[in-house]
This record gives sequence, C-alpha cells and structure tokens, in this order.
Amino acid sequence: MSGAVASAPLVLTAVDEAAGYFHAEGECPVGTYDVLYRWRNAPNGTGRTQVRQDGGAFSMNVRLLAKDPSKPIQVALVCLRADGKRLATLGPTSIMSGRELLAAPPEATAPGRRMVFSQSAQQLWVYDESDNLLLSTMGSGRRQALFLEKSPLGTFTVMYKKPRACPNLICRNFVGFHQAYAGVVGFHNIPIKRGRRTHTVAELGEPRSAGCIHLTDAAINWLYAWAAVGDTVVMIA
Repeated sequence: MSGAVASAPLVLTAVDEAAGYFHAEGECPVGTYDVLYRWRNAPNGTGRTQVRQDGGAFSMNVRLLAKDPSKPIQVALVCLRADGKRLATLGPTSIMSGRELLAAPPEATAPGRRMVFSQSAQQLWVYDESDNLLLSTMGSGRRQALFLEKSPLGTFTVMYKKPRACPNLICRNFVGFHQAYAGVVGFHNIPIKRGRRTHTVAELGEPRSAGCIHLTDAAINWLYAWAAVGDTVVMIA
C-alpha cells in the first residue's frame, strides 16, 4: 500500500506465557487512531484486539490467546487511521501463548469485598471481605484506550441489578455499576440478538464490547446472586 510502513519492529515480552499475557512495545505514525492486533496460525485460528491511541511510541500489556498452546502463533500489529486506512504494520512476530487464567490482577487493588476487571487481561476476579478469591474468569469488555480517549478506569459501586437489560439485545442478570455517557455499564451474559449470541464463549478474553463486560452464563448467574448494591467494582488497565 502506498505510503504504508511495512515490518516495523514489534516487541512482545511474555508477562505470563501460559495465560497469553504479554507486554507490547512499538511505535505507530502520527495520525494513528486504532492499533489492531491480529494473530493467525491455521491450528490456532485467528483473534484480534484493538487499542485506541494517537500515534507515537506505546508500551502496554495485551492478551493474545492461542487456541492450541502447543503451536506458535504469528502476531502483527496494524496502525490504522480513523477512516480505516493502514498507516503501518509492526511485525509479524512469532510467540508461544496459552489460555490459562492469570492468578491475580496485573495491578494491586485495596483489599476487601470487591470485583476487579482488567481491560488488558480481559479477566474478572471476585474477592470476599477476607480477601479470599471466590471467582476468576475470562470476560469480554471494551478495548483499551490510550492517550486521547478517556478510559472508564477507577473504583465504582454496584448501582442496581436487573434480570434483563439492554435495548435491542437480551442481556440477562445485569449488574450495573457505572453511569457512562451512553448508558449504564455493567456485567451481564454474552448478549443475544435475533436468537444468536453476539460472539462465542471461546472469544471471551478478547475485547468484544462497547462498554459492558460479558461473562459466561455460569459466571454471570453466580455473580448476580452474590453481588449486592453498594459493592465495590474496580476497573484497571
């Protein structure tokens, strides 16, 4: 493609290889709006994750899950303009990756009864009052946002619970905790539209949501029963 920079360096360092959790470093041209990761290998299938930024050097953690941990996957990063035009490609880089859960959140949080969700890990941890881990599971939340866009990170509280929510979708066992500009952000099942899920259970661990956090039916059923209005929710990078 004319004007595109090909095969620029992409450095991926394993934070937890078994969990498919990596630290990524590279640089996108000025004018970059989206950073799109693609990873492909026939036995492993394909995946993608997006990180919004505005060009320049970046340093961040990202989850790159393999379907078959015994085989390498090829990871490339594409720097895109807002209109979708490719400005540069970083990589590809070959890595070994897995699908295990991270034992703990990538950032420390205050002890006590709480739910912790990491955008970079796309994983939820739930703790009781004594700091015992009750639940650890993959989820699908929104993509990370760097530099220009405000990211909904911080500490929130459960506002309400509803057995069904979301306009034009079926979102069951909704646990709402943050009033965003477009509506309330919360935990719920993988949404159902016209009788079909909007993505598969296997795609949990990738950012597949505009804001809310999707969980398996078993996980959201448990969380809906456990969570109480006023409980703490911590959103971290």
